[in-house]
Amino acid sequence: GDLTVSEAGTDTDNGLAAPATFDTDEDGVQEWAYAGDLLGNVWEFDLDKGSQQVIFQTEGPASQEQPITAGLLLGKESSTGDLWAFFGTGKYLGESYRDDLSSIQSWYGIVVQSSNNKRVISTSDTPDRSPTADSALVERFVEGETAATNDRLATRVFTKGPDLITDGNSPDKGWFIDLLPSTGDPQGERMVVPNQFQGSVLLGTSLIPEAVDVCNPSGRGYIMGLNPFQGTNVAEAFVDANGDGQVNAADKVTIGDETYAVGAIGFSRIPNAPIFVGSTMLISFDDGSTASVQTSGGGTTPGRMSWREIVGD
Repeated sequence: GDLTVSEAGTDTDNGLAAPATFDTDEDGVQEWAYAGDLLGNVWEFDLDKGSQQVIFQTEGPASQEQPITAGLLLGKESSTGDLWAFFGTGKYLGESYRDDLSSIQSWYGIVVQSSNNKRVISTSDTPDRSPTADSALVERFVEGETAATNDRLATRVFTKGPDLITDGNSPDKGWFIDLLPSTGDPQGERMVVPNQFQGSVLLGTSLIPEAVDVCNPSGRGYIMGLNPFQGTNVAEAFVDANGDGQVNAADKVTIGDETYAVGAIGFSRIPNAPIFVGSTMLISFDDGSTASVQTSGGGTTPGRMSWREIVGD
């Protein structure tokens, strides 16, 4: 067939991250594509019509820039049929961006297609961080962190709730989390690799650079699991935080008066996006080292997905 070319704007000093595509009617042909750019725009491409539009723009506190350099992840919410896009912001290209420890980047989950048009994200839906905000995007938070010990991994936990509003005239259109420790002090944390699913858990990998040797930049980071369609802390432990080889009720932490299941762990090196062999999470780091962590597998149970009865004559 003919090659269709879609332009993603004419701005200078910009570039498009890898697109994610979606097959609406499951006929093997992708009808939609979504991608982010260095200006923080999220683009929607109608591949049947050859048209494109910006549907959302990221924005940090005080209108800080939030470039998108990693591909988006698409996922369909089973309870509503809504199509979501998940991504983090940040850049790790160039010395000035690498050493920028003051900017605040964010993690987003936004609705890009829905049978309820009032729930689809738009360019007017900018993140609102005011305490009394009645925003289309619900702000979630890092509620606390624990340091690593001899027998436990460093952990991070997130807001538990409430659930998003999915119907009516003013539904929530997604969520966002500023990549800040619970103290609120910026540390340059960012996401430069795509999100991924492991079972029912959304995983995001972040890095926190350290401005040291320009020829050997390094830092630390987190691998974080969330409830994807709520932007909230996992309800049950996802990782073996205490290193006993099991994922169970012992993999919880208490922050203040609240107890949280552990879904996010931190490292003293920069982690790459993990891979999984069964329920074992395999991680490589920027210094060439590796690690493995036992997980729950994401809350799905292997089993028969369908069956067919064959009846003879």
